[in-house]
Amino acid sequence: MEQSRQPNVGSDPINPAYYAGTACAEIIEHMPTNVGFAAKYAWRLGEKDTETQEAGKAIWYLEREVVRQSYNNLMPLWFIPYTQDRTRSAVQIGKLDLRRSQIIHECAMWTVHAELKHLERAMILFQFYLGDNNEDHQ
Repeated sequence: MEQSRQPNVGSDPINPAYYAGTACAEIIEHMPTNVGFAAKYAWRLGEKDTETQEAGKAIWYLEREVVRQSYNNLMPLWFIPYTQDRTRSAVQIGKLDLRRSQIIHECAMWTVHAELKHLERAMILFQFYLGDNNEDHQ
């Protein structure tokens, strides 16, 4: 059996012990987001929060996926303007800064167009964001 490729499981906050064994991320990365979140909660059920809390969260994500599937075929028609409107509002109230808004926009563009350049841009923007924030705290 192949060992997990996820480094340092159990040794840091990103890879806590309740994800030990075959890495949960290696499974859920192939699932739609809401379904992946539900699988994540099943994986760690009762190990981070109570079973009732985690099962409730999983059900919430699965219910969202059922609704999402009902209009998924129309996504290219509404998703980009929807995302732009929501992130613009979040920037206006101070919830997001412009760089994080741009990251979300690139993720939305990838969701609609499935062009790798959008994920690459999002990763670059994350790196810039981390660099800017590290300089701010020095």
